[in-house]
Amino acid sequence: MGTAIEKGTILVHRVFDIAGEVILARAEELFSGDAKGPRLKLATDTRKAIIIKEAPLQVDLGEETLDLLDAKYPVRLFARIWNYGVISITLEIAIPAGMDWDRLVKIAAALEKSEQLDLIAVARKDAMKKRLLPALVNPAEWEINEDYITYIIEKAEGLQNPREFIRKVDVAALILAEDKERLGEESRNFIIDSATQYSSFDLAIIDWNSALLIEPDGERDAADVIEFSLTHLLEFRYYDDMLEPQAGRAL
Repeated sequence: MGTAIEKGTILVHRVFDIAGEVILARAEELFSGDAKGPRLKLATDTRKAIIIKEAPLQVDLGEETLDLLDAKYPVRLFARIWNYGVISITLEIAIPAGMDWDRLVKIAAALEKSEQLDLIAVARKDAMKKRLLPALVNPAEWEINEDYITYIIEKAEGLQNPREFIRKVDVAALILAEDKERLGEESRNFIIDSATQYSSFDLAIIDWNSALLIEPDGERDAADVIEFSLTHLLEFRYYDDMLEPQAGRAL
């Protein structure tokens, strides 16, 4: 049995472009009868690095049950509505206390292959877009979306020293969702060497498709910044898709 995780969370993001703009004040009126979370506010002062002109509206979307491997996992869903025409749907899965690292890697692989995740996210996005229509400027439907998975570990065996912890467990297998083959040393070291720390107690490994955050105090700033970045990545891809044919004609 591998290293046991005492407390942690998996955040599965699906990000969709639904309009040119969302009038958030109107959106808030449309969802006035729903449970809403607080507007996004980072605990750490990042004003010199990150500018969020208008904080997104967060809406609680209730719960679902997700089938993974041989078990059922309760999932909390919430959405953030961004004023530049984007909705991010997040599925939050609590890591059961005592789950060992090898099992978490298998869960990661199952999440990457899960069609149920996409069905849930798309259904919630479609329902929200329908309700949001009066608040949308130039409603649109782009077939491309961004997806990402963030693993947050708050308590685990040996977590007192995050640098030692990531060398004890197979971090690369989790990040790459590889549960079949043992990755080569070069691949494992490449992932480990990308780790960054704000303090000696936390740690972040952020890859192109997933991230591992070690956050003993349960802080979500890094996870929120990842989600914020995903929404902008989607917008960059959208405008690149629009401009590419025009650039081709110009040449």
